[in-house]
Amino acid sequence: MDARAILKEMREGNGDEQRKAEALKEMQRLKDVGLSDDPRKMREELPFLAACDTRFGDKQTYKLISRHCQQFHERYFDRTAGLYRVPGCGEAEGLVLKTLVDTVEQMDIQLYEHYRALADMFLEAARGLISGGTKPDALAVEALLKGVRLGLLDEEKYLPIALNMQEVDKQ
Repeated sequence: MDARAILKEMREGNGDEQRKAEALKEMQRLKDVGLSDDPRKMREELPFLAACDTRFGDKQTYKLISRHCQQFHERYFDRTAGLYRVPGCGEAEGLVLKTLVDTVEQMDIQLYEHYRALADMFLEAARGLISGGTKPDALAVEALLKGVRLGLLDEEKYLPIALNMQEVDKQ
């Protein structure tokens, strides 16, 4: 069973001891092979790892997640443009924003240092997307709306912007 399917079952509350064992096994496999820099794979791996560690682990994987995201951010975030530039991945901005917000959602805020590191990267990328003047894809808009809902982005400031982007994207 893949990480996305296990995470879906965990969210739906269908987890039993067998599912827990599968989740822990997949979590260990991901840690052993190393995390990907491909935003498409990261979108599956990181929220899954955070969810598994929050539910079944000792939250030591948060450090690995945080370090991986920081290294990815340093490597691929263009501070001048305020956007992620990942070779071979034209939809990187939306994928990375969605990965960050989905991962933060799965984390326990009690380990604030790691939670905050991802939240800060999300905020920096959200600001860049908004000020960059580029048309965001649907995934990026979805990530902004979720960021507002989770309290990572100020509702008064960012909700109207995200809703406007959503309308533009529909046109």
